[in-house]
Amino acid sequence: MAVKRTGGKDSISLASVKGDTARVLGEVTDALRARAEEHTESHLSPVNSLDAISPALDAGNVAVVNWCRQKECGDVIEERTNASILGTEVRSQYVSDTGGPCIVCGKQGKATLVGRAY
Repeated sequence: MAVKRTGGKDSISLASVKGDTARVLGEVTDALRARAEEHTESHLSPVNSLDAISPALDAGNVAVVNWCRQKECGDVIEERTNASILGTEVRSQYVSDTGGPCIVCGKQGKATLVGRAY
């Protein structure tokens, strides 16, 4: 008997235990991956101004901003939002890599993740 993550149960014969176990574990992996993808997509919040970062973070999201990578601008973002710059080399299908003006100085910037670590 194999208990599934969904609460259901599957009968597994002893003769096919290896293959059936691999199948059940594959289903669990697929379900976890789908849940993680949905969570990631729903918790990324693109913002275009410093004032919009805190509300996005307060809602439990990670803000996606354009940042020029200058330390001074990074310090402003972190100080004004009480948050941290989490990542600058964002490679995600949910984040545009086209870039845009830095939300602090207006120079050309790249997609950057800003969030609060607890």
